Amino acid sequence: MQVSSIKGVVTIASPSQPDHVLHHFGDALTRLEQGITASIKVADQQYEIQPQFIKDLREYDMCENLSLMNKPVLIFSVVNDALVNGYNADEIDQWTSGPSRIVTLDKADHILSDKTDAQFVADEIVEWFKEID
Repeated sequence: MQVSSIKGVVTIASPSQPDHVLHHFGDALTRLEQGITASIKVADQQYEIQPQFIKDLREYDMCENLSLMNKPVLIFSVVNDALVNGYNADEIDQWTSGPSRIVTLDKADHILSDKTDAQFVADEIVEWFKEID
């Protein structure tokens, strides 16, 4: 599917395979697979998850969708990320059919909890969108 209004895509510490997140679900995964809404905790934050989310994760083919998208992609890779390894950014970069750029964050954590890191990422995104517009 092509959406002409989308100018580009930004990923921040993103897994290349969406179902990667399922290992964080623990016992909640069983409930979700049974069609029951469940709550999970990721990086000290609680999230309510709907059962459809599990189905969507398992059916989504990131490689195929990125290769068909043909839009610019800005990829932020967090070097010391405890949740998503750096190879994920490389895979996203390889699968992207449009132009792409990886920005490596050496000191940030997965959720950009340091305001300086978050501001740097926000500034980079703004500048990048100015460049591709």
